[in-house]
Order: sequence, then C-alpha cells, then structure tokens
Amino acid sequence: MAAPSGPSGSGASSASPSAADGSSTLSAAPGTSPDPAGGSSALLASPGLSCGSPGDEAPRLLPCGDAAVLLEWRSLDQILALFPVARDSRPPGVTDLIPAARTLLVRFRPDQIARSVVCAWLRRCLAQVPEPTSTPVQPQPQPTSGRLVEIPVHYVGEDLDAVADWLGLTRREVVERHTGSVYQAAFAGFAPGFVYLAGGDPCFGGVPRRPSPRTRVPAGSVALAGGFSAVYPSESPGGWQLLGVTPVRMWDLHRVEPALIQPGFQVRFIDLDDPAVRASLPVSGAVERRLSQPGARGTLTAGRAMAEQDAAGRDAAGRDAAGRDAAGRDAAGRDAVEQSAVEQGAAAPSAAARNTAGRGAACLEVLRAGAQTLFQDLGRPGLAGLGVSRSGALDRAAARRANQLVGNPPGLAVLENALGGLRLSCRGRAVVAVTGAQAPVFLTTASGVRLPAAAGHALRLEDGQVLRIGTPRAGVRCYVAVRGGWAVPPVLGSCATDVLAGIGPAPVRPGDRLEIGAPDASPGSGSSGDARSDTPAGVVVDSTAASGAPLCPPAAPGLTADGQREGRTSDNHCVQAQTQSRGWAQRQPQRTAPLPQPGDVVTVEVIPGPRDDWFAPEALALLAAQAWRVTPQSNRVGMRLAGARPLRRSNDQELPSEGAVAGAIQVPTDGQPVLFLADHPLTGGYPVIAVVRSRDIDRLAQVPVGAFLRFHVCA
Repeated sequence: MAAPSGPSGSGASSASPSAADGSSTLSAAPGTSPDPAGGSSALLASPGLSCGSPGDEAPRLLPCGDAAVLLEWRSLDQILALFPVARDSRPPGVTDLIPAARTLLVRFRPDQIARSVVCAWLRRCLAQVPEPTSTPVQPQPQPTSGRLVEIPVHYVGEDLDAVADWLGLTRREVVERHTGSVYQAAFAGFAPGFVYLAGGDPCFGGVPRRPSPRTRVPAGSVALAGGFSAVYPSESPGGWQLLGVTPVRMWDLHRVEPALIQPGFQVRFIDLDDPAVRASLPVSGAVERRLSQPGARGTLTAGRAMAEQDAAGRDAAGRDAAGRDAAGRDAAGRDAVEQSAVEQGAAAPSAAARNTAGRGAACLEVLRAGAQTLFQDLGRPGLAGLGVSRSGALDRAAARRANQLVGNPPGLAVLENALGGLRLSCRGRAVVAVTGAQAPVFLTTASGVRLPAAAGHALRLEDGQVLRIGTPRAGVRCYVAVRGGWAVPPVLGSCATDVLAGIGPAPVRPGDRLEIGAPDASPGSGSSGDARSDTPAGVVVDSTAASGAPLCPPAAPGLTADGQREGRTSDNHCVQAQTQSRGWAQRQPQRTAPLPQPGDVVTVEVIPGPRDDWFAPEALALLAAQAWRVTPQSNRVGMRLAGARPLRRSNDQELPSEGAVAGAIQVPTDGQPVLFLADHPLTGGYPVIAVVRSRDIDRLAQVPVGAFLRFHVCA
C-alpha cells in the first residue's frame, strides 16, 4: 500500500525519504552556482551550516526562489522544537514561517532583509535546539503547554473497518487507541483549518492513504494516514482513511480565532458514542468568542462546551442568538463565509440581499460580471498558522497602477476581471481607471452616446454612464480602481478573494451595487470621489482632480492607449506616468515585453530547487529546453502546463509535506508541471524543481490559455 500523501491523496506523505544521491551540500562557498547534476542547495551555502550528503542528519538549507528558503531536518520532532525558537526571534523582513513534516519554510522580503542574514539567523536558531538522542520513526512530539482542545467524534467512518482489518484490531480497539493519546498540532496546510496532528498510538504510523482518493470527503471528517490525524474543515477531495465525523466546526469566520486548532495546540479525540461522554455540540461562534477572551485558557472539553452552549442559548428551532443552526448556517442557508459577507456589508449570495448597502451613496452597479470578477488587494500575509495563503491580485503591479491613476494608496482593493465582459453602470459620480490586459474600454451615456475612454487613464463617470471592458486582445486580467476605493469590508485583514480557501468577498455578480469609499482629505482629493465638475465626462483627468490635464499623452491615431501599434500586443506598464497625488507619487517602471496572446511564447527566469535533486540529471535541462503549453485547467490557484516530454524523477518516494510559495513549479507523478499562483495551497507534496523569480510572477497573470512558457534557469 502506498504511503500517505496530503489530504487530497496527491500531496505529501509523512514518510521521511532520503534525497537522491549526488545532491549538493551547504559546505560550498556562499554564492556557489548550483551543480546541474546534483541539486541546488549550494546556493545557500553558509559557514557553520555544512551538512555533508543529504542522507546525513545535519540540517540543510535549500533555495525556494529569491524570497524564501527551506530548512530541512531529519524529523518532525526537531522541526517542532525549532519552530518556537524561530517564531520568537523572527527578525524584521521575515514574513512567514511554515513548519511541515521535515521542513521549515521561511518567507522573507528581499528589499528588507538579505538572504545571507536570514541564513545566519536560522543558524543561531538551530544552535538553540537540543539534539535528540535518536531519530523517531513515528512523530511523537513532546508535550507542550499549548491550549488543549478536545474533539468529539462519532466513530462511524467509511474506512474504520478497513483500518481495523489492516491493523489486525477490532473496531473498538481502533477507537480506543485513537482516543487514547494527546496529539500535537504540528503544522497547517491544504486548506484553512486543516492541521496535521502528530503523535497518537504508534500502530497508526504505517496506515497508508487510500489507493484512490475520494472525490468528496464531507466537512468534519476525522481521518488518518501515515502517522498523522486530521479533521477536514470543509468538503473537499481526499485520500486519507476516514474514521469518523465531528460536529465541531474547525473553521468559522464568526469566531475570534477562526481556526479551532492552530499549530502548537494539543488535541484529544473523544468518543461521542461512549455512554460516559455528555456533550451538546457544536460550539457556537458566541461561545468561541468567550473562550478566546483573556483568562479563558485551558481545555475546551465536551462538558464545558455543553455548559457554554446552554449559556449561549438556542431557540426552539435550534438556532443561537445570531440565528445560526447547529451546522452554522443561517435561516437563508448561508454558511460562515457568506454570512460574514452579509454581516459586514459585502457582496451577499443573492442579488436582492446584495443591493441593500449604500443606495444613497455613489456606487457602480454590475450589469455584467464577465467570466470572473473578484475583489483583490495585495493579500493577507502572515496567516500561515491558520492555514491561509497570501492570495491577492495576480498582477500586483497592474493593481497598484490602477490605484495610483485614480489617486488611491496602492494597496486599496480593486476589481480583478478575467477575460473582459465586465459592464458597470455609474450611480452618482466616480473616477475610475482600468489597467492590466490590453482590452478595449468603452464609456457610453444612458442614451447610448459613446464618450472618449481608454485603458491606462483615469476616467470621470457621470450618473447613468456605463463603463464596459471588452475582450482582451492580449493578456488575461484587467484591474478596475475607483477613487476612494471600493467600500468592501476586509476578511482576515484583506479584501482579497482566495478561490481555493473560500476566504474573502464573494465574487461579483450581476445586480450587485459596488459602493465607493470616501477619499481622504489630502489637498485636491475632493470630498465625494468625483473629478472637477467642469471636466467633461469621459475625458482623461489628473488623479489630483486639480486640473483636466491627462496623466498620459492621449493615444495617437493608430496606437492603442498603451502606446503600441494597433493589432499588436502591448504591456500594461509601457507608459510611464507621473502621478502627484496624496504623497504616493511614483514613476511607473517601463516594461519592454508585450503582453502575450494565445500561441505566443513567454520566457521567465527560474531558480533551481528546492527539490531539483529529486529529478533525473537531464530534467532541469529539459525544463528549460522545451516550451510548455498553458492548458485550460489553469486558474488563480496555478497554471497546469503540458510539454511534449514529461520531467522524469530519479526519486520515486513520497515527499513529506512542505511549505509552498507562489511561482513554485511542482511536478506530479505524470511529469507535467503545475506552476503555483497566488491562491496556491499553503503546503504541497510533489517535488518542486524550480521557482519563478519574484519579478516575473506578475507577468504570469497575463499569460492566456494556449500560450507557451519557457523557463530560463538562473545560475
């Protein structure tokens, strides 16, 4: 039976395979180029952190692009010992620490801290971790003083009998062993609220995942594989063995702490069918808010949950004070994410419910939403402990530029529209800008009269006028900013919509009224978000609203708004624009590469590693030698690529789960790569052969299906 992988059955196992022979070590001098035949860890060579061969027990530092490093050690126990040391001494510029089965991924900002400084800091952290006497074969974390959470379970899982047969035990004995230990919440991954629980009875260490993953695992399913236990926080595919189900919500945005379990917590499973257990669950959001207050430390037991639940009170229909039933849904059947949007005034599930906000304020009504239109900003970094990736705009430069054109701070929310088709009707007055893909922009009055408009400019809209984005001639995604910003409430500190995790404002739909926020009181900003009243509608306006002068020269005959010849692709950053608004003035960088069309070839730079030593010696050369077609299965999570010759691995073992970054080129068993984008899972289980340089990631947002990628491997 195969070793277990991630919860979907296609990720990482908890096994601890040795790397392929011949990989480089950290004993080389700093800055050494990677050995094409043996891996890339020499890139991160650091005095005092030499590790010998990959089979040795010393830690290794592996490159993970230009904004992250991956520290690999020999056991989960050591990673769990290292994590609090690193967390408590994290220097400025280090944004995320993502522990996993045998690794610690460290993300950092290269403009704030050098990689050499990060490596030196990790070396100091390692010196503070005591050496274990032996390497455990089964994750057995040491007890900690972390919060203890008890999870009640109905042990009625579909795989309970199969697990019992495989172990040579009875069903009752499996349940007793699963409930007989305290587990350590080791690391988060796969989805928000999904936490890998280490420890438990040693007999579970060899239980494999299912030979074929299920396409649907219900939310609340309690499962195990390869020595880890976990609870699926939401319905999803999955390949772990299902032992039972819990009524407790593992992820609930109504709680002060949305994730019931976080790394560092301790967890105990209890058998709800045991006559000695008395509980009234699940715990409501109100109860969780009280338990999260200072002084509410200790164990969340079934008995305490019952008492707290009774104190919160439910009506005759079984609804709590917020109107939610035991499954967390309101009277309209909305789940936690949808309820959060409604309660905070964001887009709601139905057009009727979504049109209640701000009828008297300036807004843009959605007539058509196109293939996909989402709210995005610069993302939500620093939430790895909750299992939440950064997300955010795919083309961050285009999103910043749209905001700067209308005089907003660069990080305000914008609309990200894929493939055009967006149509907005102005209610009141507004100043907007469209950037990103090379798409025609149309502005018409209520009577159908067409007004001058172009992408890459700030445009004034009057009441009743309609802004329309056509199908892109090149590129994929357009970004729409409005002066004052979109009045959409943040979720976990950001207005970004994460399509994989289901976090953030709901996708934009026809009938939505998108309310406009108030601009700040900086000189020339105005008070209602509109341009000068004497400026004709549709005319390009200055972002300060102080004059009618255009931000950029008007497009000459035969040229597009971005300064390229009609009928040829152009880059959305080719025009240099000087804004003078509110202290965010910035000269826009000029790009020379045009935006791609289907059939075009786009070349991006990649840094080998962290797992290039898992592949045949010729794999890295093959990655660079052939063009990889972007398939229709691509989305905000990642780009699925297809090449004439697949990449061949030299190590066929299951890779233990480890942190992932945007730009990572993960290679499944079929040898056809998947390139992670902004909404990628927090952890992954296929080896990453290389990572795209940060400066090229924005360009990937504009590569359409049917175009080709070429990878230039950087030494």
